[in-house]
Parts: sequence; C-alpha cells; structure tokens
Amino acid sequence: MAKSFLFVCGCPRSGTTALWRLLVGDSRIRLGVERYGNRFYAREFLTPDLFEKDRFFTPQQGDTFYSDLAGFNPYYTKAQEGFDDAAYVGDKIPKLYGYLDQLQSNFPGCKTIFIFRNIFDVAASYKARMLDENDNWQLNVSNAVADWNASLKAAQAYGGDLALVDYEKLLMEQQGLEKLYAFLDLDITPEVRATFKNLLTRSGTLEAGRARALTALEVKEICETADFETYRQLVKDAAA
Repeated sequence: MAKSFLFVCGCPRSGTTALWRLLVGDSRIRLGVERYGNRFYAREFLTPDLFEKDRFFTPQQGDTFYSDLAGFNPYYTKAQEGFDDAAYVGDKIPKLYGYLDQLQSNFPGCKTIFIFRNIFDVAASYKARMLDENDNWQLNVSNAVADWNASLKAAQAYGGDLALVDYEKLLMEQQGLEKLYAFLDLDITPEVRATFKNLLTRSGTLEAGRARALTALEVKEICETADFETYRQLVKDAAA
C-alpha cells in the first residue's frame, strides 16, 4: 500500500505525546516516538529511506535514545504488525518545528501537525522536570519561554501543509477532532472515537492532579517575555 508521510511537532511539554497517542490509536497511522530523534538533533536530517519497514524497525547506533523499540514502547510491536497496511508513516519529534521547510523538501507533500499549549503549563512542566532528581532535564522557565516563542513563530511563518492543534481546545473542550481528520483525509472510525475517549479520560486525570508550581517572579517573567500576540493569532487560526 502506498504510504504518505506524517510528522508531529510542537514546543516540548506541549502535548506532542498526547497527540501521538491519539494518532497511533488509529490502525491506519504508524508513527515513531522520536524514532530518529538523535539523528535529528545531530543534524543528520530525516530522509524517506528511514521509513522503509525493515529500516524503521531495525534501530542503528545514533538513531535515537533507545536501542530496543518494543522494550521502550510496546506500541512498536503493534506498529510492525500493521505497517504494510498503514496510510501514514512518520515520526514525532517536538523540535521539528524549526526545520519545516527542510522537512517538506525531503518529503514532498508530507503532512505535519503542530500542537501548541498555554505557556504557563509548558513552563511549569519544564520546571518540574528540572527539579526532578531522576531526570537529566536542565531547562528552566526562561528556556521554556524561549522555546515556546520560537515554536510559535516557526508555525506562523511556515507556508506548507501544516495543521494547527490547540491542546486545550482538543483535550479540554473536546473540539477539533473532525478538523484534524479532515486534514488527514481520513474518516473518523469507531476505533478513533474510542482512542479519543480514553485520551480525554487520561488528560482529565492528569489535569486534576497537576501542580503549577511557578513563583510570582516566574509568572512575571513569563508575562513580560512570552509572545502572546503570536499565540492569540495561532488560537484564531487553529479555530478557523
């Protein structure tokens, strides 16, 4: 079956993994979890041959931060079984947003989904990871704002085939699934509805227990430096 290419990106901690879970719950879509993350961050850019079945399921040194696909995420076993019949293949790498033109050049006609989220939750998540002694994350609130601003500007500037997904609109207000699937030229199957329902439940549970531990000075810094103008425009564009 002829396959199209699909990629997911967005500022880190903005819901790219949640969006990935929604998409791979659809048997017609097979996406990696930063399958080629290390190659990407080493500036060895993605090419179509990496998404041939044998290559995709055979990790090589320098590909990513995990060597055993199924050991890292059992999804890969399911993905391999249904790979031949998939309509889309691709990868989820948050900072692909900085290279959208190159992505389109290497994968003509590919579709890319950019998810964005409010800066306060993004910044709080950066901080929580930085404070976690078991996490080697070294990025703080200032880094969060810089990454968030850069991601929004990149999405706004890109003129290719890009779907904008508002995290809160999709997972809190439960709006936008139909538009997302229209972008993919796919119908919404009962399988997709069930995956979405489960994701909403998961998101609601996470939201109920979420701690936004930002100090007053950190909130002030965000208010002074975050690009709210571009954010508001993307919210409008995503809803249009």
